[in-house]
Amino acid sequence: MLLMNIALILITIIASYLLFKLLFVFAYSSFTERYLFKTKKDFIIFVLKPWLENKYSKDKYLQIYYYLSLLLAICWGLIFALSSNKLVDLFKINFTVALLYISSIIIFICFLLYLSIYDVISFSIPEIISKRMLLFAAFVNLLFLVLKILLSNTEFSYIFGLINLGSFSNLVGGIVGGGVIWLVVKISKEKAMGAGDVDILAAIGLMLGVPFIFYSFLYTLFSAAIISVIYVLIIRKFKGVLIPFVPFLSSGFMLCFLLTDSVIRLFSLY
Repeated sequence: MLLMNIALILITIIASYLLFKLLFVFAYSSFTERYLFKTKKDFIIFVLKPWLENKYSKDKYLQIYYYLSLLLAICWGLIFALSSNKLVDLFKINFTVALLYISSIIIFICFLLYLSIYDVISFSIPEIISKRMLLFAAFVNLLFLVLKILLSNTEFSYIFGLINLGSFSNLVGGIVGGGVIWLVVKISKEKAMGAGDVDILAAIGLMLGVPFIFYSFLYTLFSAAIISVIYVLIIRKFKGVLIPFVPFLSSGFMLCFLLTDSVIRLFSLY
């Protein structure tokens, strides 16, 4: 069992690494309109090597974008792997529903990772992607609502007690998540956050529901403190620093998979 868990963690981290490489190329090329590779060989070397080659070392900011995004992707992969036991249990109940659920979560994480990388590079959000992510979150909830109705009188119905999608709490989570950021945007006149952040947190709220969206807020603050310190130390600048916010929101979502059950049990002791 231990060897299986170790193998799963390694596979997840490798998959996260490869996914990061592809999304980084797309995000960097989309924003800068600059292609990093002249040949297919350059692309293959870039994918296989975890570090940047010397020819990229002249671009200080490219290195910062790359290594911060890589650290983010690996951490998320580790979080997902550590949360895999409860995901594997779903397959024992109903393989099809479990596969749809995990596939939906992975696709949603891909959206978050791309937007996080893009935000690290540009300090902005491509609204067309954030709106597609919001539509995807709404579609996933509608899909699981239909599945819940179809399987309501079967032996598999209790799987939806383990899957927090397709319920009224998800709708409330989307409204609460998007509403909080919308207020911040209006109060700050889009100086603190933009409309894209509203889409992102509304989508996260739809995927988590209540009360988990509130745990996500907590984890967002926690991850913001850690990532901001690392970022400031790397660039060695302590005043007037612009901090990308999407990685914090996304990390709050990821930490819900790992920590929420533990936090609930901790508070239930008091």
